[in-house]
Amino acid sequence: LDSGGGAWLRLYNRLPGFGWMARFVYRWIARHRGIAYWFTRVLWGRRVVFSSYRFVSWLFVRVLGVIYFIAFVSLSGQLMGLIGRDGISPAQQFLDAAGSSLGSFPFFQMPTLFWLGAGDGALMGVVIGGVILSLLLIAGVLPRLVLAVVWVFYLSLVVVGQQFMSFQWDILLLEVGFLAIFLAPMS
Repeated sequence: LDSGGGAWLRLYNRLPGFGWMARFVYRWIARHRGIAYWFTRVLWGRRVVFSSYRFVSWLFVRVLGVIYFIAFVSLSGQLMGLIGRDGISPAQQFLDAAGSSLGSFPFFQMPTLFWLGAGDGALMGVVIGGVILSLLLIAGVLPRLVLAVVWVFYLSLVVVGQQFMSFQWDILLLEVGFLAIFLAPMS
């Protein structure tokens, strides 16, 4: 329902019995504040403080690590057949053609580590590195640094993956992964 209370007000005014029930519940709570205070003290202690986002942040980073892990592991079995040297659409040939048509600084239009070399070893190295970094992320080791590096690895693969890695989930993982770099705890 909306935050302005319009839907609740409509229910109060139009739904038979809703207004009566709302008033009854409010009166009961108002008369029994001592019980509510007792439950609050038992559950949260004498001093009620707004909770932090520490647990949610901790959980989010680890779940994102699991998603990266699944993405890199699934790529490991397909990568050579898709964009390897003898694959359907070799990454090195793609980058050679793109480099000749993009001009002086192709990295800024197609950011990928594979401008340094897109051989089979480099492709698998990035995938294996991504798997290891994902495990470090799940373990909570230097989450911001690991998120930044794993994001660069995945971006590099998406760029050279061409049509094989242009699906919504690949782009969504890049977007969420980029934002997570800034939202994750420092250590």
